[in-house]
Amino acid sequence: MIRCCNLWTVLAGWAAALAVPASAEDAWLEWIGDVPGGSHYSTIRDLSFDGQVAVGSSDYNGFFPVALLWTRAGGIQVLDPNFVYLQSQAVAVSDDGTAVAGLLTLRQPQHVLAFRWTPEEGIRILGDLPGGARQSFGMGISGDGQVVVGRSASDRADDVESFLWTPALGMVGLGAQTGFQTLAPAAGPWFGTAYGVSRDGSVVVDLSIDQGGCLATSRPMRPADPAYVVHGVTHVCVPNLPSLVARTASKALVNALLPSLRELAADPAAALRNDPVLASGVGIYRGEPVHPHVAAALGVPARSLGALLAEEA
Repeated sequence: MIRCCNLWTVLAGWAAALAVPASAEDAWLEWIGDVPGGSHYSTIRDLSFDGQVAVGSSDYNGFFPVALLWTRAGGIQVLDPNFVYLQSQAVAVSDDGTAVAGLLTLRQPQHVLAFRWTPEEGIRILGDLPGGARQSFGMGISGDGQVVVGRSASDRADDVESFLWTPALGMVGLGAQTGFQTLAPAAGPWFGTAYGVSRDGSVVVDLSIDQGGCLATSRPMRPADPAYVVHGVTHVCVPNLPSLVARTASKALVNALLPSLRELAADPAAALRNDPVLASGVGIYRGEPVHPHVAAALGVPARSLGALLAEEA
């Protein structure tokens, strides 16, 4: 993933992550590297506002990813230094680089849960929404680090629902929109993911509005009139918004997808076992529908992806 900032552009690399200063006059490449005991693979997911802090993950012991924070002065810092959790991934960082959001997998039972990390508190598991069966993903964080957004299973959506978390409120569901009407016309509200939040948490941008939207309060708008306010929150819901900067969007998409595509090409089963975010996007595996809505649209029962992967182990 590429995020523009004042000083740095960071690229996700296959062997290691690279930092590239944006100034052409003094440009150089700098290896971020990987964690001690790693397998020379690391991925950067987000940058602080000034580009001096990068977060992502690195394979540890050739297998599971661990969340990392990198600075030029201090190098790589593992956010779970005692490896308490089976795996972890840092996905977003606050403007000043002092708060990180992401997801981790518990060792027993292997639930996937959103977290926020700060130097003072370390990793704080954010839990899930009511009825969520212990599954949530932290996908974005506000500039001041006080608001985390993402998705969680819940009893209001039979797949996932967008959430917002603050220290005072805890995790609050943002609702779910109607899904792909051509795929599951009778499914009703079932999915939603919040990927980002403004610095003070008062603006949401729904990048899935062309697919039905990810918030219960979302509705399609035109580029000439992109925003409206509901419950004091400004909504920006323009279909196919990345097409307004098509070249930049294409480069960012390729850069974000390439590490996952390489993992899938090398060993699909291992890639899905090691990355719950990647596994959550699978609709059909080895010819078997594993997503309930894909199965419902085809009129066949859904298979468990975990069971299919276990059969190959």
